[in-house]
Amino acid sequence: MASPIEHPGTFIKREVLPAGITVTAAAKTLGVGRPALSNLLNGNAALSPEMALRLERAFGAKADALLQMQAAFDQSLAQEREPGLAVRAFAPRVVDIKAIQIEAWADRLETRAELPAFIRRLVNTTGRGLTQV
Repeated sequence: MASPIEHPGTFIKREVLPAGITVTAAAKTLGVGRPALSNLLNGNAALSPEMALRLERAFGAKADALLQMQAAFDQSLAQEREPGLAVRAFAPRVVDIKAIQIEAWADRLETRAELPAFIRRLVNTTGRGLTQV
């Protein structure tokens, strides 16, 4: 599935590079290889901070704005892949918790507010295949 956020390369090709300039000429102006620029412009490579600075110096684009576009694009891709990430929240092994630690924790007034979150974390980290808590 394609990301709903535009890759910065297509934006650079459309808005930053002068109309009619070839990829070869633009790469020469930027001091980079043609394949590197072509990969960026076609969305096959990420925009590096160095390339953003080169584009700023050569063509007047704002490097920080271009890098923010890259970060937003990367974030949108990560969100698309997020449902498939098989990562469980870290929880210390229960055998590592001593009774005296539980007693000290229970004696604190803040425990009343922490207990629901603790139970939820315990269920989420130890329950397999849960879809709702």
